[in-house]
Amino acid sequence: MIKALINWEFTKGWILGSQLNWIGERKRPANDPRPNLGDYFIAGLTLSTKIAEPLEFSLRANNIFGTNAKEPSINPFLLPGDVPVGAAVLIALWLALLWQRAGALYRVTGFGVEARLGIIAHQTVGLRFQDIRSMIIRQSLPERLLGVGLLEFASAGTDGAPVRFDQIAHPARVLQLVKERMAGAVSSD
Repeated sequence: MIKALINWEFTKGWILGSQLNWIGERKRPANDPRPNLGDYFIAGLTLSTKIAEPLEFSLRANNIFGTNAKEPSINPFLLPGDVPVGAAVLIALWLALLWQRAGALYRVTGFGVEARLGIIAHQTVGLRFQDIRSMIIRQSLPERLLGVGLLEFASAGTDGAPVRFDQIAHPARVLQLVKERMAGAVSSD
């Protein structure tokens, strides 16, 4: 892979950037009957300016010549076609999110709340209902649109770590369930 970048400040505060990537031929494993993937070029342009320190606005166009760029799939039998470059990035992000979610278990028990984090190494943080002093929901605009968010429970003491239910679906419903359990009410959830 060879990458070339050129940035040009064509007027005060405005930068036009160009990027050219060359990806060489990729050889397949010996047990893969498909032909090797040939080399290709991908070009991109970026227009950027500083709005106010430290904010910067950028407009970017990738693959401006429409190159049919693909990366080899790992297993020709599970995924016979190759993966388009843009899709490979999305798949990697999805797998990273899946890995993060697989390592988190959040529970509302009859006695309190508990967050267990980690796949290989585990960390468990819990609070009894009577020790919970504040409950906060945090959601950005995209999270509100997707119906997910952060629900945080804190105790009165500053030495205890807060229990965080991160990226949970319907945090307001979970908060309501906790309030019902704290009040001694039984919920159908």
